[in-house]
Amino acid sequence: MGFDFGAFLGGMGEQISENIESAKAFNREKDFRLEMLAEEEATKNRLAKSKERKEKNELVQKLTESLSIHIGADNAAAMIKTHGVGGANIFLDKANSYEGDLSTAIKLPEIKNGTFGDDLVAAPTLSQMLPFEEKPEKLATTIAGWQINFAREMDEANAMADGDEKKNTIAALNSKKEQFLNVLGETEEVKRAKEKAKEGGFYTDAQMRAMYDAKRDSSFGILTGFAGARENYVSEVKGANTLPFSDYQASIQLYEENKTMMNDKYLTTFATNSAKNAKNALYVHATEILRQTRGDANTKQIDAMTYPRIQKAADGILTEEQFDTFSETDGVLKQRGVYIIKNKDMSLSVITYLGFGNIFNSSDPSKKYITHARTTSINEDAFNNLLTYGQRRFGKSSD
Repeated sequence: MGFDFGAFLGGMGEQISENIESAKAFNREKDFRLEMLAEEEATKNRLAKSKERKEKNELVQKLTESLSIHIGADNAAAMIKTHGVGGANIFLDKANSYEGDLSTAIKLPEIKNGTFGDDLVAAPTLSQMLPFEEKPEKLATTIAGWQINFAREMDEANAMADGDEKKNTIAALNSKKEQFLNVLGETEEVKRAKEKAKEGGFYTDAQMRAMYDAKRDSSFGILTGFAGARENYVSEVKGANTLPFSDYQASIQLYEENKTMMNDKYLTTFATNSAKNAKNALYVHATEILRQTRGDANTKQIDAMTYPRIQKAADGILTEEQFDTFSETDGVLKQRGVYIIKNKDMSLSVITYLGFGNIFNSSDPSKKYITHARTTSINEDAFNNLLTYGQRRFGKSSD
């Protein structure tokens, strides 16, 4: 059979034609798929943008409503238009933190016509609209927080075993405090805040209470060896004066630190009132001891070890000369100890020994004790029945 070249060419032509049509179909399908993917992506983008616009509109609406409370709806909308959401939020934060009469503090800009924002002479800055000084809450939080943490760190240091490590830790903390005070004395923000603090209102009530409580816990922990909030201490000896003593010490520390740091008027008052309350409790404790001891001396000899320690009892009975000498020597008298003093005119005084200077003693802040009461002259026999240091030293004969 001979080769039909014409048929071959015809068949090849048909195959080529089919291949071309197949390629066109493939390309059409590919283009369709690409179009579908593009449309799908475009739809996603449109939905995302729509969601973003919706969220932004909701945000703007809420922000407008919040601003409207302070400056009215028209001005609120113009505020956002002029300064954006970020700037409007800054304005709102400052307005919300202002404690004075906001209606007189806000200075809206001058306009040619219409409401704020329609035709401004010049777009105002936020500081021009808020010329008042806001309460420096962040600075107050920083300073209050530092004092609270420092009290806790010092508490932990004092709870360490005696030795070089304890000494070095306390020295490092005191150096840390000195550095902090130096920083407070250098910044312009602090200088402005100190001027404001003189009028009061630098710290919040909660911050003042937290600083005081931290110092009470620290003082109480050092006195008792108990680490933690004093409210958790359930082994307080009956009749002891540890709680009011730690209150008084904390009041002094708070008062002195405030004078050094911000000198806030209200914190000064807070510390002073806290000291008065603590001193009253110390007075009740000490004068009850004096009353009991004086009464018993009418019938028997009394010294510092006459009573069981579960009862209220004096930590010592001293002459004036003895007390003057001992009170000037650190470590001789017991901190928070109650001492009965036999005066030369046969009267009695009762004191609580602090062991540190008393800033609330206006006549002599260097005195390390509180004199609670002084009696008139008492019966000579009772006076002589009170055995002082040297007559009976802690219940033992001096011979």
